[in-house]
Amino acid sequence: MRRRVGGLFFITICFVLLLLPGQSVSASASIPIYRFYSSRTQEHFFTNNPAERDHLLQRGWGNYEGISWYSSVSGDNIYRLYNPKLDDHLYTRNLNEYNILSTQRGWNAEGVAFYSDQDQRVPVYRLYNPSLQSGSHLYTTNVNEVAVLQGRGWNYEGVAWYSSSLTGKTQDTTKILGVPFISQEAAGAPMGCEAASALQALHYKGHAARYNLRSFLQTMPIAANGNPYQGFGGTPYAVVSGVYQSIFPSAFTPWISSFGSAANISGSNLDGILSEVASGNPVVVWVILRYQNPQWHHYDWGRGIDNAHVVTVDGYSDQSIHVVDPENGSYWISKTMFSTAYNYVKFAVAVR
Repeated sequence: MRRRVGGLFFITICFVLLLLPGQSVSASASIPIYRFYSSRTQEHFFTNNPAERDHLLQRGWGNYEGISWYSSVSGDNIYRLYNPKLDDHLYTRNLNEYNILSTQRGWNAEGVAFYSDQDQRVPVYRLYNPSLQSGSHLYTTNVNEVAVLQGRGWNYEGVAWYSSSLTGKTQDTTKILGVPFISQEAAGAPMGCEAASALQALHYKGHAARYNLRSFLQTMPIAANGNPYQGFGGTPYAVVSGVYQSIFPSAFTPWISSFGSAANISGSNLDGILSEVASGNPVVVWVILRYQNPQWHHYDWGRGIDNAHVVTVDGYSDQSIHVVDPENGSYWISKTMFSTAYNYVKFAVAVR
């Protein structure tokens, strides 16, 4: 038996889901509306869905501009449309406009995006720029932005709908350090995820700059007895039957500390990992490949997970974790899925 690597991990994004059937909320409840801007299309994009926001962040879609306003969880429908020809979105409270654009003008109907506050607490203004094709509409609660854009040729079209407030209990906590991706496969090391994840973190912190993955792997301690608590078992360059090809934090941390500061924070909960990231420190974490069920096996040194994998955590949002995976690239994954995969052994090393 051995530890296996390989394959891609895909995230399915489910857009615009406000409430589950039968779920109730108080009249004062609200959710944040996130705003993006794309210099390519000149479009301002809005979503209430953290998963969609995180997916766009992963794709590098434009500039993330934070929370624009807070929407009530009930009220008049605000509909969203998409024009594939223009690569543009439109938002409207007007059902007739929604139907005409979707049935006669080539726009795709995307359903209810969020809601207009029935108590009409804070107006959301709509502007139109006749000189633009994509991104010709903007929605804002900022009267100063309205005035500035009118001076730049935008037409004021009045109040489009209402938000519940400009502040809310939900805080936008999105943070990404920007750890560089290093491919273990490109270095010919299909079992080298520990070293690749470590080097990613070290490079981000400005350490081991003269090392690439091949030269860095030459410095990794090897355990002659195959005990991962003492060093790497076998070789990272090929699959070795019957050997657990990994290195655990007890041997990993001193190795990484010879290049830069590293702290073994194994046993920490998810908040402990994210606290390190919040302080600017990427964390190397032992998880399960593709976040599936663990495949346990007994070895001379103890019990190990054959489908274990090691990645670098470099970001988080309200509901997701950002991972730089030396096998599968950078992506977002839900906190629930990540925590489940991490909690089997709770191995983690912060690079500071």
